[in-house]
Amino acid sequence: MDVVARLLDRSMSTGSIKFQNRQADARVFLDHVEDLRRLKRSGQGWAREAIDAGSPFIFVSAAGFSESFWTVREEEGGRRVITWSLEDLY
Repeated sequence: MDVVARLLDRSMSTGSIKFQNRQADARVFLDHVEDLRRLKRSGQGWAREAIDAGSPFIFVSAAGFSESFWTVREEEGGRRVITWSLEDLY
């Protein structure tokens, strides 16, 4: 969990930043969701909000995103998922 932020609309956004030579894959996305579930079970109120489908995820990957990442992202349905590569940031 690299990013946790309350947004102006009061939703909770969380995300992950990967500065690696390999693309972020489905495991990055799924691990993020599992981390939120674990934190929710431990009683973290912000995690309960962040796991809600109305709360966006943010992923930054220096090497971009693999096909498996995009597949899992699509399966997430209505959740807003923001993805940035280095080209997007610089």
